[in-house]
Amino acid sequence: MPDSILRVLLIDDSRTQYVMVSDFLHIVSTATSEYTVEWAATYEEGKELLENNIYDVCLVDYELGDKSGLDLMQETVEKQISIPMILLTEHGNYALDLQAMYAGAADYLDKTTLKPKVLERSIRYATQNQRMLENERRQRLITEALLDTALALNSTLESDEVLERILVNMKNVIPHDAANIFLIDGKEVRLARSQGYSDEQIEVVTELLRRKAPKMNTLSEMTATGQPLIIN
Repeated sequence: MPDSILRVLLIDDSRTQYVMVSDFLHIVSTATSEYTVEWAATYEEGKELLENNIYDVCLVDYELGDKSGLDLMQETVEKQISIPMILLTEHGNYALDLQAMYAGAADYLDKTTLKPKVLERSIRYATQNQRMLENERRQRLITEALLDTALALNSTLESDEVLERILVNMKNVIPHDAANIFLIDGKEVRLARSQGYSDEQIEVVTELLRRKAPKMNTLSEMTATGQPLIIN
Protein backbone atom coordinates (compact mmCIF):
# COMPACT_ATOMS: atom_id res chain seq x y z
CA MET A 1 0.00 0.00 0.00
CA PRO A 2 1.59 3.33 -1.04
CA ASP A 3 2.20 6.03 1.57
CA SER A 4 0.30 8.60 -0.50
CA ILE A 5 -2.24 8.57 -3.30
CA LEU A 6 -2.47 11.74 -5.38
CA ARG A 7 -5.86 12.43 -6.91
CA VAL A 8 -5.46 13.92 -10.40
CA LEU A 9 -8.25 15.49 -12.43
CA LEU A 10 -7.68 15.73 -16.20
CA ILE A 11 -9.96 18.09 -18.15
CA ASP A 12 -9.46 17.40 -21.84
CA ASP A 13 -11.83 16.58 -24.72
CA SER A 14 -9.49 13.83 -25.97
CA ARG A 15 -9.80 10.33 -24.55
CA THR A 16 -6.41 9.56 -26.08
CA GLN A 17 -4.92 12.26 -23.86
CA TYR A 18 -6.59 10.70 -20.81
CA VAL A 19 -5.14 7.28 -21.65
CA MET A 20 -1.68 8.77 -22.20
CA VAL A 21 -1.69 10.72 -18.91
CA SER A 22 -2.92 7.65 -17.02
CA ASP A 23 -0.16 5.52 -18.56
CA PHE A 24 2.51 8.14 -17.82
CA LEU A 25 1.50 8.38 -14.17
CA HIS A 26 1.34 4.61 -13.88
CA ILE A 27 4.93 4.47 -15.13
CA VAL A 28 6.19 6.94 -12.51
CA SER A 29 4.19 5.46 -9.60
CA THR A 30 6.37 4.05 -6.84
CA ALA A 31 5.97 1.98 -3.70
CA THR A 32 5.44 5.20 -1.73
CA SER A 33 3.47 7.28 -4.22
CA GLU A 34 0.58 6.42 -6.51
CA TYR A 35 -1.80 8.36 -8.77
CA THR A 36 -5.49 8.08 -9.52
CA VAL A 37 -6.74 9.92 -12.61
CA GLU A 38 -10.30 11.09 -13.16
CA TRP A 39 -11.31 12.42 -16.57
CA ALA A 40 -13.68 15.23 -17.55
CA ALA A 41 -14.26 15.65 -21.29
CA THR A 42 -15.92 19.09 -21.23
CA TYR A 43 -15.48 22.48 -19.62
CA GLU A 44 -18.75 22.25 -17.68
CA GLU A 45 -18.07 18.72 -16.45
CA GLY A 46 -14.60 19.75 -15.30
CA LYS A 47 -15.95 22.83 -13.51
CA GLU A 48 -18.52 20.73 -11.66
CA LEU A 49 -15.89 18.23 -10.51
CA LEU A 50 -13.52 21.00 -9.42
CA GLU A 51 -16.19 22.46 -7.18
CA ASN A 52 -16.04 19.25 -5.12
CA ASN A 53 -12.50 20.36 -4.19
CA ILE A 54 -11.30 16.78 -3.62
CA TYR A 55 -8.35 16.66 -6.03
CA ASP A 56 -4.67 17.25 -5.31
CA VAL A 57 -3.96 18.68 -8.78
CA CYS A 58 -5.79 19.44 -12.02
CA LEU A 59 -4.39 19.09 -15.55
CA VAL A 60 -6.46 21.23 -17.90
CA ASP A 61 -6.29 21.53 -21.69
CA TYR A 62 -6.05 25.02 -23.15
CA GLU A 63 -8.73 24.40 -25.78
CA LEU A 64 -12.10 23.39 -24.31
CA GLY A 65 -14.70 24.26 -26.93
CA ASP A 66 -15.95 27.84 -26.71
CA LYS A 67 -13.93 28.45 -23.55
CA SER A 68 -10.36 27.80 -22.57
CA GLY A 69 -8.41 26.31 -19.72
CA LEU A 70 -7.45 29.86 -18.72
CA ASP A 71 -11.13 30.74 -18.32
CA LEU A 72 -11.54 27.74 -16.02
CA MET A 73 -8.53 28.77 -13.95
CA GLN A 74 -9.98 32.24 -13.45
CA GLU A 75 -13.28 30.71 -12.32
CA THR A 76 -11.52 28.53 -9.73
CA VAL A 77 -9.73 31.62 -8.36
CA GLU A 78 -13.01 33.53 -8.11
CA LYS A 79 -14.64 30.61 -6.30
CA GLN A 80 -11.60 30.21 -4.00
CA ILE A 81 -10.97 26.62 -5.07
CA SER A 82 -7.46 25.82 -3.89
CA ILE A 83 -6.50 23.06 -6.35
CA PRO A 84 -3.22 23.70 -8.23
CA MET A 85 -3.84 23.87 -11.99
CA ILE A 86 -1.38 22.79 -14.70
CA LEU A 87 -2.15 24.01 -18.23
CA LEU A 88 -1.66 21.60 -21.17
CA THR A 89 -1.44 22.86 -24.72
CA GLU A 90 -0.25 21.90 -28.20
CA HIS A 91 0.57 25.49 -29.13
CA GLY A 92 3.27 26.50 -26.72
CA ASN A 93 4.51 30.08 -26.89
CA TYR A 94 5.84 32.73 -24.54
CA ALA A 95 2.68 34.87 -24.64
CA LEU A 96 0.49 31.93 -23.61
CA ASP A 97 2.98 31.03 -20.91
CA LEU A 98 2.55 34.52 -19.43
CA GLN A 99 -1.24 34.30 -19.67
CA ALA A 100 -1.16 30.99 -17.81
CA MET A 101 1.00 32.52 -15.07
CA TYR A 102 -1.33 35.52 -14.65
CA ALA A 103 -4.35 33.19 -14.56
CA GLY A 104 -2.80 31.35 -11.61
CA ALA A 105 -1.40 28.24 -13.30
CA ALA A 106 1.05 26.23 -11.21
CA ASP A 107 2.82 25.14 -14.42
CA TYR A 108 2.53 25.06 -18.20
CA LEU A 109 3.29 21.94 -20.27
CA ASP A 110 3.48 21.28 -24.00
CA LYS A 111 1.53 18.08 -24.77
CA THR A 112 3.55 17.42 -27.94
CA THR A 113 6.76 16.94 -25.97
CA LEU A 114 5.35 15.59 -22.71
CA LYS A 115 7.25 12.77 -20.98
CA PRO A 116 6.38 10.75 -17.85
CA LYS A 117 9.17 12.23 -15.72
CA VAL A 118 8.34 15.78 -16.81
CA LEU A 119 4.69 15.28 -15.89
CA GLU A 120 5.58 13.69 -12.55
CA ARG A 121 7.96 16.53 -11.67
CA SER A 122 5.39 19.18 -12.58
CA ILE A 123 2.72 17.54 -10.42
CA ARG A 124 5.16 17.05 -7.54
CA TYR A 125 6.26 20.70 -7.55
CA ALA A 126 2.67 21.95 -7.89
CA THR A 127 1.37 19.88 -4.96
CA GLN A 128 4.37 20.64 -2.74
CA ASN A 129 4.01 24.35 -3.41
CA GLN A 130 0.29 24.17 -2.64
CA ARG A 131 0.99 22.47 0.68
CA MET A 132 3.48 25.20 1.56
CA LEU A 133 0.92 27.90 0.74
CA GLU A 134 -1.75 26.13 2.80
CA ASN A 135 0.64 25.79 5.76
CA GLU A 136 1.55 29.48 5.54
CA ARG A 137 -2.13 30.43 5.36
CA ARG A 138 -2.94 28.25 8.36
CA GLN A 139 -0.09 29.73 10.41
CA ARG A 140 -1.28 33.23 9.50
CA LEU A 141 -4.83 32.39 10.61
CA ILE A 142 -3.55 30.98 13.91
CA THR A 143 -1.42 34.07 14.52
CA GLU A 144 -4.31 36.41 13.74
CA ALA A 145 -6.63 34.41 16.01
CA LEU A 146 -4.16 34.52 18.91
CA LEU A 147 -3.62 38.27 18.47
CA ASP A 148 -7.34 38.98 18.34
CA THR A 149 -7.95 36.87 21.44
CA ALA A 150 -5.14 38.67 23.27
CA LEU A 151 -6.66 42.02 22.29
CA ALA A 152 -10.04 40.89 23.62
CA LEU A 153 -8.48 39.83 26.93
CA ASN A 154 -6.73 43.19 27.29
CA SER A 155 -9.62 45.40 26.19
CA THR A 156 -12.60 44.17 28.22
CA LEU A 157 -13.51 42.65 31.54
CA GLU A 158 -16.65 41.11 30.07
CA SER A 159 -15.98 37.37 30.13
CA ASP A 160 -18.86 36.56 27.77
CA GLU A 161 -17.41 38.86 25.12
CA VAL A 162 -13.95 37.31 25.47
CA LEU A 163 -15.31 33.76 25.23
CA GLU A 164 -17.38 34.68 22.19
CA ARG A 165 -14.28 36.09 20.46
CA ILE A 166 -12.40 32.86 21.27
CA LEU A 167 -15.15 30.79 19.63
CA VAL A 168 -15.21 33.02 16.55
CA ASN A 169 -11.44 32.84 16.18
CA MET A 170 -11.41 29.08 16.65
CA LYS A 171 -14.01 28.74 13.87
CA ASN A 172 -11.67 30.63 11.52
CA VAL A 173 -8.73 28.36 12.34
CA ILE A 174 -10.47 24.97 12.64
CA PRO A 175 -13.73 24.61 10.67
CA HIS A 176 -16.33 22.81 12.76
CA ASP A 177 -20.07 22.41 13.31
CA ALA A 178 -20.22 23.02 17.04
CA ALA A 179 -17.94 23.96 19.94
CA ASN A 180 -18.04 24.35 23.73
CA ILE A 181 -15.96 26.20 26.26
CA PHE A 182 -15.93 24.58 29.71
CA LEU A 183 -14.65 26.34 32.81
CA ILE A 184 -13.24 24.06 35.50
CA ASP A 185 -13.07 25.03 39.17
CA GLY A 186 -11.92 22.15 41.31
CA LYS A 187 -14.42 19.36 40.68
CA GLU A 188 -17.03 21.70 39.25
CA VAL A 189 -17.27 21.96 35.46
CA ARG A 190 -19.46 24.62 33.87
CA LEU A 191 -20.51 25.15 30.25
CA ALA A 192 -19.51 28.79 29.82
CA ARG A 193 -20.10 29.34 26.12
CA SER A 194 -21.10 27.32 23.05
CA GLN A 195 -21.97 27.66 19.39
CA GLY A 196 -23.71 25.37 16.94
CA TYR A 197 -25.98 23.73 19.55
CA SER A 198 -29.74 23.95 20.00
CA ASP A 199 -31.20 24.84 23.41
CA GLU A 200 -32.14 21.19 23.92
CA GLN A 201 -28.60 20.02 23.16
CA ILE A 202 -27.18 22.56 25.60
CA GLU A 203 -29.48 21.24 28.31
CA VAL A 204 -28.24 17.70 27.65
CA VAL A 205 -24.57 18.77 27.84
CA THR A 206 -25.20 20.76 31.02
CA GLU A 207 -26.89 17.79 32.70
CA LEU A 208 -24.12 15.45 31.56
CA LEU A 209 -21.50 17.73 33.10
CA ARG A 210 -23.43 17.98 36.35
CA ARG A 211 -23.63 14.22 36.75
CA LYS A 212 -20.47 12.87 35.13
CA ALA A 213 -17.84 15.62 34.83
CA PRO A 214 -15.74 14.39 37.80
CA LYS A 215 -15.54 10.93 36.17
CA MET A 216 -14.76 12.05 32.60
CA ASN A 217 -11.23 10.86 31.77
CA THR A 218 -10.86 13.39 28.94
CA LEU A 219 -11.38 16.38 31.24
CA SER A 220 -9.23 14.83 33.95
CA GLU A 221 -6.31 14.29 31.58
CA MET A 222 -6.47 17.81 30.12
CA THR A 223 -6.71 19.31 33.61
CA ALA A 224 -3.75 17.27 34.86
CA THR A 225 -1.46 17.83 31.86
CA GLY A 226 -2.54 21.28 30.70
CA GLN A 227 -2.31 19.94 27.13
CA PRO A 228 -4.79 19.45 24.28
CA LEU A 229 -6.29 16.00 23.89
CA ILE A 230 -6.82 14.68 20.36
CA ILE A 231 -9.37 11.87 20.01
CA ASN A 232 -9.51 9.89 16.78
